[in-house]
Amino acid sequence: MSTKVYFTKYTSFQNPISKFYSINNGRIEKEFGLPLYKGKAERVSINFEDFPDELNSAKRRQAFGYGLYDTKFPDEVDIVVTGKEEPEQNVISRSSKFFKYRQLPGILMIDHDTDEYGKVFTPDELLELLVSIDPEIAHSAKIIRGSVSAGVHLKNKKPIKGSGFHIYIPVKNASNLKEYGELLYKYLWLKGHGYVKPSSNGSPLYRAPIDGVVFRGERIDIVGKPSLLNKDDLVYKQPKINHCVGKFLDTSKLRPLSKEENERLEEIRASAKEKVKHILRKTRAKWKKQKIEEIMYEFGITKEQAKKLVEDILKHEGTIHGEWPLYFDNGSIVSVVKLLENPEKYDGLTLADPIDGLADRKRGKAKFWWNNGNPIIISLSHGIEKIYNLSKDRKKQYKEGVEPYYERPKYISREEAQKQMREVVSEWMNNSNDHFAITAPAGIGKTTAIVEEVAKYAEHHLVEIYVPRHDLANEIRENILKINTNLNVTVIRGRAYRDEKNQNDLPLCKKHELIDSIAGYGYNIYEDVCMTCPFVSGDMQCDYLKQYSNNSQVRIYTHTHLALTRKLDTDLPKKAIVDERFFTDLIEVNKTRIRHIEHYVDNKYGLKDVICNALQYDKPLLSEIREHFPDNLNLVFSRAQKKLSENKLPDVDSNTDPETILTQIKNNKIRTTQLLSVMLNQLQSETDMFPERQKSLTVRSIEDEVVVVNRKTINRFHTKYSKTPVLCIDADYRQQIAKIFFHGIKNFRIDVERNAHVTQILTTTNAKSRGIPRKNAKDIESDKQAKKNYIKNLNKIIENIYTDYGPYLLISYQYFVGNKKNDILPLLNTHKDCEKIHFGGLRGIDKYKHFDTVIVIGRNQIPLHEVESQAAALWWDSQKELVLTGKPFFECRGHLIRDGKKWGADVMICKDARAQLVQELQRECETLQGIDRVRLIHAKNKKNVFILCNLPLDITVDHITTQKELIKWKSVIEKALLSTDNGVLPLSAEYLAKHFSYLFSSESKVKREIERESLSETIEYLKASKKHLVFNNKDYYLYTYKLIDAEGKGKQGKPLKALAPQKMTSNQVRKSLGRIFSMDIEIVDSTMLGLMDIKPNISETDDYQEQYDRSDKHYDSQLDVYYITLEE
Repeated sequence: MSTKVYFTKYTSFQNPISKFYSINNGRIEKEFGLPLYKGKAERVSINFEDFPDELNSAKRRQAFGYGLYDTKFPDEVDIVVTGKEEPEQNVISRSSKFFKYRQLPGILMIDHDTDEYGKVFTPDELLELLVSIDPEIAHSAKIIRGSVSAGVHLKNKKPIKGSGFHIYIPVKNASNLKEYGELLYKYLWLKGHGYVKPSSNGSPLYRAPIDGVVFRGERIDIVGKPSLLNKDDLVYKQPKINHCVGKFLDTSKLRPLSKEENERLEEIRASAKEKVKHILRKTRAKWKKQKIEEIMYEFGITKEQAKKLVEDILKHEGTIHGEWPLYFDNGSIVSVVKLLENPEKYDGLTLADPIDGLADRKRGKAKFWWNNGNPIIISLSHGIEKIYNLSKDRKKQYKEGVEPYYERPKYISREEAQKQMREVVSEWMNNSNDHFAITAPAGIGKTTAIVEEVAKYAEHHLVEIYVPRHDLANEIRENILKINTNLNVTVIRGRAYRDEKNQNDLPLCKKHELIDSIAGYGYNIYEDVCMTCPFVSGDMQCDYLKQYSNNSQVRIYTHTHLALTRKLDTDLPKKAIVDERFFTDLIEVNKTRIRHIEHYVDNKYGLKDVICNALQYDKPLLSEIREHFPDNLNLVFSRAQKKLSENKLPDVDSNTDPETILTQIKNNKIRTTQLLSVMLNQLQSETDMFPERQKSLTVRSIEDEVVVVNRKTINRFHTKYSKTPVLCIDADYRQQIAKIFFHGIKNFRIDVERNAHVTQILTTTNAKSRGIPRKNAKDIESDKQAKKNYIKNLNKIIENIYTDYGPYLLISYQYFVGNKKNDILPLLNTHKDCEKIHFGGLRGIDKYKHFDTVIVIGRNQIPLHEVESQAAALWWDSQKELVLTGKPFFECRGHLIRDGKKWGADVMICKDARAQLVQELQRECETLQGIDRVRLIHAKNKKNVFILCNLPLDITVDHITTQKELIKWKSVIEKALLSTDNGVLPLSAEYLAKHFSYLFSSESKVKREIERESLSETIEYLKASKKHLVFNNKDYYLYTYKLIDAEGKGKQGKPLKALAPQKMTSNQVRKSLGRIFSMDIEIVDSTMLGLMDIKPNISETDDYQEQYDRSDKHYDSQLDVYYITLEE
């Protein structure tokens, strides 16, 4: 049997990762080394008996790990922090995403550290205990080594006995080491060797004789020689190593815990915590006091403010905010607020752990990353990578009294709108030679108007239509032919296009595999391939070329053709129509890296150095170029371009093998040099056109990438002698963008109100990250459970809506609803008679108009840097320079609410209005496009719209609510109200338990539900507090009444209560109650309860943790919510 084992050897490029030792007041103090932020990892395979030599030879910058990265990577890879990985370049992070225990022989490392709270074991004692758990350990090989700390001692003194040690055991199969190690840890607790100790802030830490968190594939073992800060007084002696010969351990034989054992384990842990609760309390109090004093001293806020901040941080330890102090290793002490006001200054700097702070000032234990506007601190203070999210203010609470952001337009009827649409299209088609645009809501019949006019006009003139997708092109073709069967209507397809929904559909080009390989690299495909193709030059006909020679009267293209120069379709159309948003097909946002510039850009005159230096150190790129090349700028750029052009495309013809040519192109880095050529063109254009501009808008450094943007032009609608008028039709038309491409374009707007009842939540954006991990996020169990609960609650809302409203159209992120094309499985449940679509894939679809209900979850929020890059591509050559900050700003925008109430929510915006316009087209407009898939304008009866996002939209909202209310949906009281004949419901425990036994199992449950709905309060109290409740979205009165006996006397005791609809008079309520009890009734008092909207002082933030203002006395014990009172 082989004795080889596999492990990982880490080497830091920046700093020692071994422990630091110093003397303080005659005592040896230990400080952990700096985290491994940047370095390399090496996959090592050795005989286990040689492992002691590896331990003894480890350097200060080295550590071992017992998880391995995938074998698809080479034996040596680069290591960076989470979020900076480039797997394709063999750059990975030391995280669970990359480092796992593999199905290979490996090493089990058992770590025993001395602890004042737990028993100190010798190696023999601990092994005896472990053998009692797993007898296989007795026969296994072992290497026992004292910890590094055990070898550090004062000069002229012996090492302290009883220090910690590590036990290394070779295992046959390391793939289940995590589970095995955790099982050992649990068995130690069951055997009475577990204990609880306080963390620095008083949180309970569950410990055992072995470290329970080392059994993770990404964890490292600090084995290198220590760093002695007092070399004259401290000595390090290599720890003694004992090697016991034996076999490789089979970890699969250890029995898992039974259900009963797991339950007993929880009881033991709870009991252990109870024993030290006074210590936890004392430690927590001491930590809080220190933190409050720190914050008051550093930032000058009141004790009450500091106390509230500390308590909030303790509740939500994953997020830090406000005036919380951060201690950077460069000596800076800043609050989170100040940090986020100037994040670039601190980006990448190291600091103390955010929670420990002054209590544990260890250098380099954490690092701040701006993270593209999602600021985080990654801390390795306690050996486990922990991520803290940062925000200026934790509360993202909705606000009252905010004016609507959108104005309510002057609506016209659907019939009038359709009439105007037909008239405007007809007038332009027959009498106008100008570019024109129509802004009209989806579903108004704009496609019908176009089809009708084109069907007539195309009998005598060539017309071209441009749409987003081929399926829409086919649909328009069919509709035109339905009206005029004599027309020749052609959908122009690309050479390699095939309809994925039609298995019999084949690409038009017989050489489509070759075309796929070389597309986008700058080949003249017609000259290079078509002219040598036997399907063109021989007797056989080319279906792709045929579509250009069939005398079409109507040609229909996709938007991608707008930027193409005419070749085969040389004749200009008389009219051209562009349907839906088109500008995204005319801008290019590409990314490269500084190392590519360093490698390929010519440096004879120093251009490469100037560009790289400016990008790396955030210097104004255009100013730097002008400063270094004041007289020969064009010469410098010309030479650089010439050098790049030497990397030529390989020759190609119709007989070229697709895989061979693609390999040649990739090996020659053609795409890279082409992009760099675009970069140089853009820089030269900017320096020429804007001599005063300092920073480049088209070439910018974002994170570790260089973003290059450019805008294509549309030149297919004019020649030297003629011009084709273009009609743009889009619900989201924006004049500022259209005039970039169509000079002098005019616009006509049509507004029609949607026939819908709209319900929108105020309390959360329902960001995508709440349901799925962020890119490169850690695999943390508590985070996984929170996301699981979040999705469960969304499914509950969907189920509630389906139960009451029937089939629906569900719109959300592709990661929520799934995307078969991208092999993404759905997280949300959808009923069989319902449909789902995702943001980014919903425009122009007309097959959902039969649904009466639409549910939108979240919003299409694209990253800020992408928004600014698109804006830069559009307006880089504008005389008014774009302001691109890379930072999000927030403003409170009001919802457009039908009854005039004023509620608002904080919305992320861009500083430049043009960038903000791009953002709203992607975000707000995408939500409205989704809602309009159910064709609200055509609806005879109101359709139901549920918007599960607090983003204010250009739509009138009927009902404002909270996500918590949608989860709760209908209480038992509300269900009972729905079961009554006229809405009158006595709130008698005896009555409800008897007549609604299927809802209330007992009178005590009735009382709990009445208390839960705050109906147990007195009328006087409810009137004074103006407590507002809502039942079934209707206004209700709470009545108090007395039963009158046959003698006309009221029964003794407190007055009884009943709910009744607001529309009923007091006399009607009295008669209705009389019929229920077969007795006369006396109405004592009443008060209004419902005003449609609820205002709990609750903030459901993006990480789905809720806050409550405990100062208010109105408390709902069932929901654990404190409510604010409202004036009626």
